[in-house]
Formats: sequence, C-alpha cells, structure tokens
Amino acid sequence: MNNNNNIFTEKVEITKDIITIQVECEKRIHADIRKRIYRENNVFDLIPQELKNKVTLIEKPEKKVSNIHSSDFVDCGCWKFKINEENQETTKTQPTAKPRPKAPARRRKPANKK
Repeated sequence: MNNNNNIFTEKVEITKDIITIQVECEKRIHADIRKRIYRENNVFDLIPQELKNKVTLIEKPEKKVSNIHSSDFVDCGCWKFKINEENQETTKTQPTAKPRPKAPARRRKPANKK
C-alpha cells in the first residue's frame, strides 16, 4: 500500500508577495490502493513559519484534491496566498470593559435576644 507521502506531490513557490502551493496526486489504478483526500490543513503547514501570520488566502481549488475517480474530486490543486506587509497590518483593539458597580453592603440583622 502507498502511504500519503508517495501519493501527493507538493510544490511551494515564494515570490515577492505571493506564495503558490501546488499539490498533485496519482490516480488510483487498482481497487486495493487506499483512497486518499488531501486536507487543506496540510497546505497551511507548508507555509514558512515566519510568514504564517502574514498571509491571506486569495485562491484555492473548487474541489478537493484526491486520488478518487469522481466528479467531486480533482487530481491537482493550486492554493495562492498573498503576503501582507507588516505596515498594513491592522490590529483591532477591543474596547475596555467598564468595572461593575459595587453591590451595596449587606449586613446581617442582629438576632433577637429573649
């Protein structure tokens, strides 16, 4: 049986402001070959660590990449990410929460002495 690494071929190209990841797979020839579907999480693992928080997905395949013969799957796919510049990054600041007003102090009533 083939394992996942032999079925899928991954190519990563990094240009000035675009990361292109191409994934291709071999089609199943025999029924004894296991069906495999390429997970999108694997694509994000191929992005270099220093760029992971600086990219935006701009293009991905319409169908899942797989070795299955079906109209729902394709045998190759291309993901494109735009590298955001550090100066353009906007961070949203959350509004600060107002402190809750203090509840009035509650005192116990003294016990009646008989």
